[in-house]
Amino acid sequence: MTLYSANGSQLFLQSVNEQRNLGGLFSATAEWLRPVGSTELPDSIPTSLGEIEIFPEPVIFVGTDGFERVTATGYDIWDQSTHQVINYTPGVITASIRSFVNPQTNPQTGQTFYDTVTTTKTFEGYIFEVAHLKKMRAKGSQALPAAPILRVRDSVGAEITQFTVPINALSSYPSAPVQKTIRLTNINVNNYGSVEEVEVIYSITALVSVSDATP
Repeated sequence: MTLYSANGSQLFLQSVNEQRNLGGLFSATAEWLRPVGSTELPDSIPTSLGEIEIFPEPVIFVGTDGFERVTATGYDIWDQSTHQVINYTPGVITASIRSFVNPQTNPQTGQTFYDTVTTTKTFEGYIFEVAHLKKMRAKGSQALPAAPILRVRDSVGAEITQFTVPINALSSYPSAPVQKTIRLTNINVNNYGSVEEVEVIYSITALVSVSDATP
């Protein structure tokens, strides 16, 4: 058996296993031996990133060979970039339609006024992108991964930036831009001691605004 220990320490480091996860989480698991009766515990793990804090507490296993095994895990950040996955969900484009109704004539000026009425119609059969983002941060930070560009697509996957709202079977409103609103729909924070892994989901809604010709 090979034992490694700093001078004066009763902890003998046996192994360190490291793992680098998507999203920037770095984890390390280490094992030490110590003589039965020793109360010494490690407070950090030596890794390729340097000494990292142990979280949670070390675990002790009593052996029959005069030694106890001490195992511990620790976490750090190996990559500050954001890991992103784009998924797809059925979406509905909402059309806001402004109409001019109820004409009223001012008897003194002869000028005609109209009331305005806004109605909405929905159009199904579209595909909306949804972003799942994962990023590491220091504990206590409120930083969130920034929202990416998300797209509206038709049934064959082509991006839609303009949309034509039909009036009836024979006519339509002029094509109008699709207005996308990005919404933060979920936040999940995983605690790893001095660092945190934050996972967020961004989704979109789509609106098209059209209007009757001004009378």
